[in-house]
Amino acid sequence: PLKSFVHVSLVATVPDVIMVHPSVPAKNLKELASWIREQKNPVNYGSGGIGSIGHILGETFKKELGLRIEHVGYKGSAPMITDLMGGTLSFSIDTLPQNVPHMKGGKLRALAVTSRARAAIAPELPTVVEEGMPFLVAENFIGVSAPAGMPEAAMRRLHAAVQDSLDDANFVKRLGELG
Repeated sequence: PLKSFVHVSLVATVPDVIMVHPSVPAKNLKELASWIREQKNPVNYGSGGIGSIGHILGETFKKELGLRIEHVGYKGSAPMITDLMGGTLSFSIDTLPQNVPHMKGGKLRALAVTSRARAAIAPELPTVVEEGMPFLVAENFIGVSAPAGMPEAAMRRLHAAVQDSLDDANFVKRLGELG
């Protein structure tokens, strides 16, 4: 990706959310860590796939706090969320926007978002920084890239077009609504 593409413009960032099955009594990240330590066996957590941000953050959580947790990697978020809602998993780390309906419906309990600032789509959720765990800050990003070797003038025009969109209040509002 560093040699084959030129990165033209950042469009948006999207935080992940750390969520638990409603049977897990934790209401924040410190309580989750304490609950995990109280369990006899390692606790299973899920992500949308091996090497995903959710997987990396879970392993960071494990290492930084010395927790006994085991990663269960899925082929996408949908089957992982189904298992989390069904109680097969105790917690997960996944992209925030697609999980807001499950959180608002009470099927999952969100503990924190993985960004430095609270998310407009779920402003009630604290950040991992507020929870005292800044080592869990990570966000997905949405950007525009082009093939390496793209003429400079074309790249400038493309960048300007993206920036024009980001200057449009309605477009920015819609991005916020989408999380």
